[in-house]
Amino acid sequence: MRIKTFFCIFVVILCSCKPSIPLTLNDCYLMLDKKLSKEQKNDIKNTPVNDLSKFHMGLGMWIRNDFQLWAKDTEIKQIFFNVNRFHPDDMSSIIIRGYHYHLNGVEKSIEELVYIY
Repeated sequence: MRIKTFFCIFVVILCSCKPSIPLTLNDCYLMLDKKLSKEQKNDIKNTPVNDLSKFHMGLGMWIRNDFQLWAKDTEIKQIFFNVNRFHPDDMSSIIIRGYHYHLNGVEKSIEELVYIY
């Protein structure tokens, strides 16, 4: 009985630690809203668009790993494939740029974000 209980608790903990993968850009923004502090959001919001690359190694790496941009066949990757963006570095940069606009009350489509990237 103890082994079954331990196993059930282990499975629940393991499943709760699995990162969820966003399906859309809006899902990305919602996940970033939950992950980032108010100060971090303000930093992204107030950073000029041309300087957003400063987030590439920290936040960008987290996005690439947690959103599983290196994995095969996810919904969010397909969105980028549909606009001819195939590298996770580009994908995370576009997500950060879109999030910057989102925080500033400007919603842009994936096509607009790719065009200005």
